[in-house]
Amino acid sequence: MANEQPTRPTSDAWAGHDRPPLAGLRVLEVTIAGPGGLCTNFADLGADVIKIEPFTGDYVRQMTWPSIEGTSLMHLHLTRGKRSIAVDLRTEEGVQLFKDLAVTADAV
Repeated sequence: MANEQPTRPTSDAWAGHDRPPLAGLRVLEVTIAGPGGLCTNFADLGADVIKIEPFTGDYVRQMTWPSIEGTSLMHLHLTRGKRSIAVDLRTEEGVQLFKDLAVTADAV
């Protein structure tokens, strides 16, 4: 996981550049709703953003209308370009997994 490179945007936004400006930066996101938008901007600029969610998922998935196959467009918009992992931070295993991910991150 630590050696994976972020994928380039599908548009030609970075045409003429060797890589996006935040390529190689890894960010763990532990937000819900609005604050996640900042991390979306990081992903748009090439950072590897990993969204940490509870097993029930981010409540924004069902929060607003319109939705596609039960997932709100707001959620799809705020999580574009990110990876997601479900972690139960109430367990020792979940806390250890979070710590292991945090060690590889540039920002949490």
